[in-house]
Amino acid sequence: MAARAFKAVAQFGTDAFVSAEEIANTPSRQEGISEGDEARLRAYGCELIQSGCVLLKLPQVAALSGQMLFHRFYHKASFQHYDVEISAMSALFLASKREECAPFRKVKDFINVWDNMRKRREGKTGKELAAINPFSEEFKDLKDRMITTERSMLKKLGFILFVEHPHKFIVMYLQQLGLWNLSQTAWNYCNDSFRSTLCCRYAAEVIACAALLLACRGEGIRLPSQPCVWRFFGTKKEDVESVANEIAALYTMPKAANVEGIYIKKPTRREIKEKQAKEAAAKKAEEDAAAAAAKAEEDEARKAKEAEERKERGGKDDKKRSRRDRDQYSDSYSDSEDRSSRRDRGRGRSRSPRRRSRSRSHSRGRRGGDRRDSRGRDRGGYDRRDDRRSDRRDRRR
Repeated sequence: MAARAFKAVAQFGTDAFVSAEEIANTPSRQEGISEGDEARLRAYGCELIQSGCVLLKLPQVAALSGQMLFHRFYHKASFQHYDVEISAMSALFLASKREECAPFRKVKDFINVWDNMRKRREGKTGKELAAINPFSEEFKDLKDRMITTERSMLKKLGFILFVEHPHKFIVMYLQQLGLWNLSQTAWNYCNDSFRSTLCCRYAAEVIACAALLLACRGEGIRLPSQPCVWRFFGTKKEDVESVANEIAALYTMPKAANVEGIYIKKPTRREIKEKQAKEAAAKKAEEDAAAAAAKAEEDEARKAKEAEERKERGGKDDKKRSRRDRDQYSDSYSDSEDRSSRRDRGRGRSRSPRRRSRSRSHSRGRRGGDRRDSRGRDRGGYDRRDDRRSDRRDRRR
C-alpha cells in the first residue's frame, strides 16, 4: 500500500515538470508574444502573488505554491487569453486552499486586496482606496472572472497540484555542512527563484543546491570539490551552476510591471447583458414596426374594399342607414317624453306601502317622517308646516 502511494506521488511529481518542447513553444510564443514580454509578465504575476500573500496575512508556503501553479498554468495557456492579474489572484486562492492555510480568506478578501493594489499602482489615495461594494456589478464581474479562471487553471493542470519546495532541503543541507549562519540568505534565494520558471524545470534539490552555492559565494566560502558536494546531495554540478546563474540574472531585470496591449479583454457580464438587452430591444422594435406596417396595409385594403362595395350598391345603404337613424331618434324622443310624464305624475302619488311603513316607524306615526329636503319639504310632496298651522287653528278654536 505504501509502495503504491509512493509511486502515485512520484508520478505526480514527474507530471508537474515541463518538458523542453513546452518551454520552447509556449502558447504565448505561439500567439506572437516575445520571450522578454513573457518573462516580464511572469515576474509581474509572481510579484502580485507575493504582495497579496503579505496583505492577506497568509503563510509564505501559500505564495510559493501559488507562484508554481501560476507558472505551470501559463505553460498550458496564453497571456493573450487570460489576464495576468486575475490569474495571479486565482493561483493564490487555489494555493491557499491546497495548503489549508489559516486563517481562511474568502473570495471577497482576495478581490478587495487586488483592487487596492491596482488603485495604489494608479496613484490613488484616501477615499479612492475604499473597498468595492459587494453588491455592485464590478464586484460580481471580478468574482465571476476569478472563479472562471480558477476552474480553467484546474482543467489545464489536469487537477495535478503536486508542489515540492526546496526549503526543506536547504535546512537539511546547511545542517550537514555546518553552515547554519547562511540559512536566511539561502532561504531568500529560494524564494526569489520562484519568480522564474526554474520551479517547473528543475527538481527542488537542484534549486536548493543553487541557493546554497549563491549564499556561499556571497560570504566568500569555498565548498569542497573532492569529493563533489553536489554529487553527495544527488545533483549535478552543471545543473546547479546553471540554476545559480539564472537566479543571479533575476536581480538585473527591471522592476516587474504589466505589459499593456497583450491581453485581449473579454466583455464582462454587465456588458454582455447590456448588449443582449439592446439586441432584444432592436429586434422587438423591428417586429413592432413590421406588425404596424402590415396592420396599416390591411386597414387600407379593407377601407378600399368597403369604398368599392359602397360605390357598387349606389348609396342604398346610406339611405337605409339614415332612415334607421331617424327612427331610432324618434323612439328615443318618445321614450324620454314618457319618462318625464311618469315622473310628473308620480310626484303627487303616495309612497309604496313598504316605504310608507318604514317611514312611519321612524317618524312616530307621521307620514313621511323626517325625510325632508333643504327647504323643509318632504320628498314626497308633503310639508310638515301644514300640520303645524292646522294645530294652531285647533288650539285657537
